[in-house]
Amino acid sequence: MSTKWESFEIHIVGLNIDIENIDLTSLLSAQQQKREERALEIGARLTKNGFDGIYEQAKELAKNAQITRAHFARALIERGVAKNFPGVFKKYLGRGKTGYVPSCWCTMQTAIEAIHAAGGVAVLAHPSSYQMSNKWLRKLLVEFKSVGGDAMEVAQPQQAPSERQFLGELSREYDLLCSQGSDFHFPTSYLELGKNLYLPKDCQGVWQAWEGQEGALL
Repeated sequence: MSTKWESFEIHIVGLNIDIENIDLTSLLSAQQQKREERALEIGARLTKNGFDGIYEQAKELAKNAQITRAHFARALIERGVAKNFPGVFKKYLGRGKTGYVPSCWCTMQTAIEAIHAAGGVAVLAHPSSYQMSNKWLRKLLVEFKSVGGDAMEVAQPQQAPSERQFLGELSREYDLLCSQGSDFHFPTSYLELGKNLYLPKDCQGVWQAWEGQEGALL
């Protein structure tokens, strides 16, 4: 789930949830509507910049899924405006560019409360990806924990060992369980699903906390 904290868009994963819980589904519906409104505005801005039909092209690429900036990026790559995702975001979709539209997501606390209402565990996703200093990262972890956050993602495939070790140390310092994930959205040439995932020594995996719980997803 996308959330807003300070000037950052923070992603929170809900694990072991009841997908039919009304609190969760209501919040997700509201988030989906905000995402659709954002996609329409991105399409309108890119159309004004000469990319007619770009919303429809992105929608076709998304099929039945929500339209994201990644779908607009793929559409623009197909039109030859850039060779790859970084190039597209640098020219059109990054902050301050023609197709950039600020997000309007819920707070971390709102997302965590919905995940907990659905019986789930709230995990801070890819904490090293938010382009913030260590001081701000620690501030994020303090607030995430204070509003009920349960775990943080420590291991990812494309990651230096020193970064993984540092995140493991932070998880222990702030008493957060650990998770690992590929952050896999679609096939790419540089990311393989499930590759190179392991937790540093002395880190407690979030799944270990479920052991012995009746009905837990192990």
